[in-house]
This record gives sequence, C-alpha cells and structure tokens, in this order.
Amino acid sequence: MAFAVHNLEEGIGAPLLLQLMQSRGPDFLRGFYSGISAADMQGSLVILSAIGICLAAIAARRSTSRVWSYVMLVFAAVMGLNGLAHAAFSIAWHDYMPGTLTAVCVTMPVSLALLIRSRREVWIAPSLRWTLAPAALVVHGPVFAALIPLFVGVARLLTRRDA
Repeated sequence: MAFAVHNLEEGIGAPLLLQLMQSRGPDFLRGFYSGISAADMQGSLVILSAIGICLAAIAARRSTSRVWSYVMLVFAAVMGLNGLAHAAFSIAWHDYMPGTLTAVCVTMPVSLALLIRSRREVWIAPSLRWTLAPAALVVHGPVFAALIPLFVGVARLLTRRDA
C-alpha cells in the first residue's frame, strides 16, 4: 500500500514532476521523459501500482516461499532507492519533486522496516542479501526504462477515445 500511496502522490503531481524531469533532469532522463504527458504518466502509475499490489498479494499468500520473499525484498529495496532519488532531486533542484513527501514519510521507512525485519527473521539466505541493492538498481533503472514505454502505450490504448 505504501507503493500505491506514493504513486498516487506522483500521479497528482505528474505535470510538475514531468516539467522538472524534462527541464532539470540529467540528459538521459530528459530524453526518456520528453514524449510523456501527465495523462501518460498517471496511466503508467496506475498500471505499475496494480502490478505492485498483485505481486504483494501473491507474496503474502506464499509467505514461506524464499523466492517470493526475495521478490518482495527487491521491491522494498526499489521503493527505498526511489525514495532516495526523490529526496536527492528535491535537494539538488531546491524544489519539491512530487512524490518526495510520501517517499520520505512512507516508502523509505516501510522499505527500511521490511529490510530490517527480513534480516532479523531470515526471510532469505544471508548470502543473498548482498544482491538486493544491485537488483534494485537494475529494476529501478533498465527494467523500469523498458517497462514505462510499454505502460504508457497500454495506458494510451486504454484511455483512447474514439470520436
């Protein structure tokens, strides 16, 4: 739910978020966000939230599965990394980046709590813990970079209005 709440804040602030990313973001992010509208972003966030909720529901039903525990811990690490990115951009730009409030107050604390609890309760093999950060970087970077255009296309298809 923390993920969905965060995505809701991003969706509400999508026009400002896109304006900031398109004007102040690093070159690779400017190019990535250049063809995306606020409606595209909002639709993508709905799809992404639905996928996250489905993954969490599956993991909850398979709570003894080490594989699903690992998936959820990568998800938690991605949420934490995303929160750090929001905070870093807000600080660097001396401006509020939509999503920062829920990132700092909700997703980062939830992510940290899950990661601490998982270590204490040994949800995954200790030898796999070191892979969480690199996996989060891959998911938050290239995987999302590949999925977002797909989600934008699906959102456009679902919201298309024929005249």
